[in-house]
Amino acid sequence: MDSKIPGNLLTTAMAVMPHTDVARALEMALSLDVPFWPQLPNYSYYEDMYVQAAEHFPGIVLDMKKRTLRFSMNKFVEELEETLMQFDDPAIFDISEAYSVVYHRFLALDLADRPAIRGNWKVPSVSDSTSWIRMNVPFSLMRPFERSCWILWPNV
Repeated sequence: MDSKIPGNLLTTAMAVMPHTDVARALEMALSLDVPFWPQLPNYSYYEDMYVQAAEHFPGIVLDMKKRTLRFSMNKFVEELEETLMQFDDPAIFDISEAYSVVYHRFLALDLADRPAIRGNWKVPSVSDSTSWIRMNVPFSLMRPFERSCWILWPNV
């Protein structure tokens, strides 16, 4: 794909989009030089980046009807040991199909002809402590569950 931007720069975008139509959002994401994984919280609350990041986090109380995500210290204590026992399983750090239809549809696409693909998994981190505070997660519990942005380079 030839870039029309001076300096051979390529176009891409961030993840969260207002769309409710998955196919249309993917079409837009694929229209750029570097396609990106769109996150569509208006399509489903499961597509919200914080909900996705909290999928395997112990102590999370998710209310889909009210579209709220909270933290329960009692639930955390109950679930922590089981969660830590699963840390060797890469699936605990991934998003299930139940938590993101769009993510799995995006990754199923053949994007081998693209110079790169982009995804952004914005989750609460120590540097973004207000997000964790909103869920009442103590600072000491954040670090093991931090995740960040990724870029995959399929042709390298």
